[in-house]
This record gives sequence, structure tokens and C-alpha cells, in this order.
Amino acid sequence: MSEIMDRDYKGLPKEYWSKQNYCWYMHDIIISIFHNCMENDLLSTEVIFKNELDAKEFEKADEVIDWLYEHNYEDEANKIVGKRLFHTILADMFNFIYESLNTIEKGKITVSLALLRKPFRDNLLYLEWLLGNPNEIIKMAVNGEINKYAIESKDVDANKKKSIIKLAINEIDNKEYFDILNENVYYDLRYNYDAENSMQRVWNNANHLVTTGKHIKSKEFNFIFLDKEVHLDHIKYYYAQMPHLLFYTYNIVIKLYNKFIRETSDATKIYNDLLIIYKLCDIMGSIKPKEYFNKEIEYLLNFPCEECKKIIKINVDSKEFEEFKNGWFITCPVCKNEILTSTYIFLDDYKEKSVYLSVVK
Repeated sequence: MSEIMDRDYKGLPKEYWSKQNYCWYMHDIIISIFHNCMENDLLSTEVIFKNELDAKEFEKADEVIDWLYEHNYEDEANKIVGKRLFHTILADMFNFIYESLNTIEKGKITVSLALLRKPFRDNLLYLEWLLGNPNEIIKMAVNGEINKYAIESKDVDANKKKSIIKLAINEIDNKEYFDILNENVYYDLRYNYDAENSMQRVWNNANHLVTTGKHIKSKEFNFIFLDKEVHLDHIKYYYAQMPHLLFYTYNIVIKLYNKFIRETSDATKIYNDLLIIYKLCDIMGSIKPKEYFNKEIEYLLNFPCEECKKIIKINVDSKEFEEFKNGWFITCPVCKNEILTSTYIFLDDYKEKSVYLSVVK
């Protein structure tokens, strides 16, 4: 692995640097989708009124969402609420993930694990719910039926959680990567104390000095007297879960973007998915660059430079490819600008900027 990273990983054993790189890469990809929602009024929703009277009444309404529901504009109201839920839940989720990734680099594994509890136990489930059964969760949110959608309520029991996760998985792309990681696996990982790989068990130990439950009972103060071997075991556990959880979250997020914000082109979906999947396969050591970027998909290694408006084509033997593989940007050979590669590239927008990248032949 080339030493081009601009982050300080001194709290991590070197064997985990590439996985930490991938986690930051996925964090930045998802955050770029989040920020794109705020561009060009994409969070706004157009309402086409049935008549002029409705338009005038709407302008006078104190509670516009209530007015839309009361006057048979349910689809428009759901779209507005859905956008708000998606964007605010995602913002909150990645505040915690950002801090977790920062913290583990300093070797503070207890804090880093504890910070993952809310985003993957709470936020992710609401994003899954919004994707798999949007009308249900939107209706509950609008009506203030908190007892019906609170994570620990009797209405959101194990079966309901599994149902929410299953419906979401049915909606996402790249399903071939989730044949094994089904709703039962993700439920066990995030909620089941009995499961061998349970994050719930780890979160409780990280959040409490002493735990007394059947499967989480302390032998001593939790995480206080960690020896080096146990400390390394927890770091290993962190990187056993984070890469696939972030990849799964990406698939949920981009599908929600297409559902509530705007539908992107097939070219955009294919281009970004294949680059992201390469990164995932690379950290698992299961793919060689020349085999992946063969003649059929070599067009993936074309990156638009925002500065000089050129399409920069790189090959797998180049210095730029190493920068793409191990870092977050490549250096434009034309203008020396840094071309960010850890971002979701909306090819639809580049058409408008005359920086069109043709990826569908």
C-alpha cells in the first residue's frame, strides 16, 4: 500500500489501514450524496395544484403539510415529508459515524464502538423503513404516533424489525452482495444479544461499566482492564463489521435518493456502483485491477476535472491509479488540480456542464 494517505493512523495497526481507508471512502461517498440533495433546490417539491383556488388557499395555510393532506395532495405531502426524514436522519447518522472513524484512529476502541450504536441500531432502521414501506413510517411521523415507531416499542418487535429490513433489501440494487447478509443476519448483528457476532452485546459493554444480562454479564468492569490482545480483538471486530455495513448503508441511501430526490440515469448508477464495488473487492483481496478493469469496463477509469473541464483517463499501471486505489483524489496531469474520487459522480449533472462522461455504450 502506497504511503499517500493524509490522515494519521498511528492508533491503528498497519494491517487495518486499507480497511480504514475504505471506511472513509464510503463515508465520503454517502456524504457527497447528502450534500447533493441541497444543490439546485433538490430538497424542494413542486406541487401542481388542481385549480387556482387551491393555489391561493395553499399560500395562506399556516401548516402546509396538513393542508396538502386535507385537500387530497397526499402524494405531494408524502414526498415533502419523505425528503425531510431522509435528509435529517442521514445527517444525524453520519455525525456519529464520522466521530467513530476519527476516534478509532486514535486507538480509542471503546468510544469508537459506542458511537456506532445509534447510527446502526436506530438511524439505519428508519432509513430502511422509509425505503421499504415509506407510506407507513411517513403516516406515523406526521400523526406523531411515536409509540408505534419507537425502536423499543412493542409494535417494533423482532418480527417487525426483520420485516422492515427485508423490505428494504428487496428494494436495493447490488442484491448479489446480500444473498448471505439477509434480514436475519442484519437483525442478529444489530439487535440480538444471543447472536455470536452481536454488536448489541458490544455496545452494551461499551456503554456500561457493569452489565448483568444473561448474554452480556460482566466478569469485571467492562473495557476498563483491556489487555493488548483483547484490544486488538475489538479492533478486528470493528473492521469485520464496518466495511459491509457502510456498503449496505450506501445501497439504502442511493435508493432513497432516487426515490425522494430525483431519479438518476442508468449511466450514473452503473459508473458509481462498479467503482465502489471494486474498492470493496480490493480490501478483501479478491480481485486484480487488470482483471476487473478489462476492456469492457475500462471507461470507468475516466474522471472529470472540475478545474480544466477535461476528462482524465487513467490506466491500472499509472501513478494516478494508485492514488485512486489508496486515497481520495488523483492529480490532474493537465492542470495539476486534485480530482476528488471519493465522491458520488452524478453524470446527469456533467451533461449540463459540458463535461459529459459516456459510460453506457
